Amino acid sequence: MTRKSIIWHSIILAVSILLLVYAGLRGFQQAGSNLETLYRLRHDASKAGDAEIWLAVAWEITDDNKTFLDGVRLAVDQINAGGGILGRPLRCRVFNGEAHAIAREIIADTRFMAVIGHETSAVAVPVSLTYQQGGILFIAPFATHPDLTAHRFSLTLRSVPNDADMVRTLAETIATKGLTNAVVVNVRDRYGSSLAMLFDGLAYDHGIQISYVESYSPNQIDFRRLAYQIKQHPFDCVVVADYLPKAAHVILQMREQHIKVPFFGADGLDSPQLFDIAGKAAENTYVASSYQVPPGATHEERLTNATSALERRMLEAFGKDRLPDSYAASGYEAVMLYYQAVETAKIAIPIVVASTLKYEGPWQGLSGMITFDEYGNVHDRPVTMKVVRNGRFVNLKKGDPHDTPGDNRDHSR
Repeated sequence: MTRKSIIWHSIILAVSILLLVYAGLRGFQQAGSNLETLYRLRHDASKAGDAEIWLAVAWEITDDNKTFLDGVRLAVDQINAGGGILGRPLRCRVFNGEAHAIAREIIADTRFMAVIGHETSAVAVPVSLTYQQGGILFIAPFATHPDLTAHRFSLTLRSVPNDADMVRTLAETIATKGLTNAVVVNVRDRYGSSLAMLFDGLAYDHGIQISYVESYSPNQIDFRRLAYQIKQHPFDCVVVADYLPKAAHVILQMREQHIKVPFFGADGLDSPQLFDIAGKAAENTYVASSYQVPPGATHEERLTNATSALERRMLEAFGKDRLPDSYAASGYEAVMLYYQAVETAKIAIPIVVASTLKYEGPWQGLSGMITFDEYGNVHDRPVTMKVVRNGRFVNLKKGDPHDTPGDNRDHSR
């Protein structure tokens, strides 16, 4: 796929998203809801002194991402065990289904002060308009596409770095490792196309040549032909712009076709599912993430190396039998950010809480302090790099001799 093709595909995706935004808002308006009434009722409910504070969790549950809800429930339980928010119980309801229908249902219920969730940018971007119109705070813990905050909505925030931050860290890491010829493969959706375009724009500045770019359908399951095409070009690393679980199958099949170079990906690969599916093929895969793994292979080692009280509490609650992944961490952190902001604002009115998050702080996150800019982007949150070694993620350290490419370079044609 040429650069021109990528650009045209991104334009088509952008138009599709705009149509989804329009459809979502039009459907809401056709339901006969009165936006001003919703704002007023939500405002009144937020000030009810002894009433419960309700949080909506919008999440399309799968076997791969359900630990997000574990993190959410853990945070809610800890908050209530400590006396709630402003002395009021925090309650949450999980919504699982079609995103636009869920968003309309959430804003129609004026008990809800905030919503967290929506795993992908393709969903989060259009529904952010519905939440803005309904007067409800929206915290997106996974949507990384820059368009989420480009509209500058007063009630939308993201708690993770955006795609540009992720890709910049990927390019810096590739360059630092002395790799100079990259192949880029991406799924043909909003996330994959965004990462591919951003990497294309940053590669040259980091001394990286892109020898080949190709995309594939979200429904594709066989990547052997793609591996064959890649091997017709000189390359010493492969950038995979896709989500799990498909990204793991891409890597597995490429390893089976004797592609031995390092793989690089963004937060879409940030889950143990990567090596659960790909097994040993996932070794030497580098992942950009906003959640740093506490060093150590055991529960006790991770507790010792946790960088914040929040992180220690989460690890203690999960126990020895299972360690939290990035989904659990993101759900837990999003709820705790909301809790801190309401306690600071001393009221649960959505616009006041949103402004408090943006203009006050910093806020305690799992791996350090967090601030937001005026548009709702998380500000100066470091993107860390992980690498798969011996079937688990470890944090990448600069100058680590084990991270040199060595014989993994592949210049075959």
